[in-house]
Amino acid sequence: MGFAMLYPSYSPASALKHEAANGLASNFIVDRLGAVPMSDLIDTANQAAEFIRDADLANELASHAMPPQHIVDGIVHCSDCDAVIDAARLTAKPDCIRCIGCQEAFEKEVKKWK
Repeated sequence: MGFAMLYPSYSPASALKHEAANGLASNFIVDRLGAVPMSDLIDTANQAAEFIRDADLANELASHAMPPQHIVDGIVHCSDCDAVIDAARLTAKPDCIRCIGCQEAFEKEVKKWK
């Protein structure tokens, strides 16, 4: 129900004064457009917060994404030493970016920092 239907004989400001006199004004905020229901403002604020949170999460996930495989002439090369990655390793882990030796060294280094 719109403002005009609720308060046909009041302007937004006088309607707010009427509500204040009757103890109802806490549910409205007055801005340049007139009385705005507090629930609309809260919904808008929640939507903005959700949008910002989703954008921050997407940025964080993107910053931790694995780099793409280094492929030259259809052959996958190690991203660290540039050696050709063995077919058995690619069969076991098709999206690997390091040869087995570099991967082991990488995992040892990561364990040092945990």
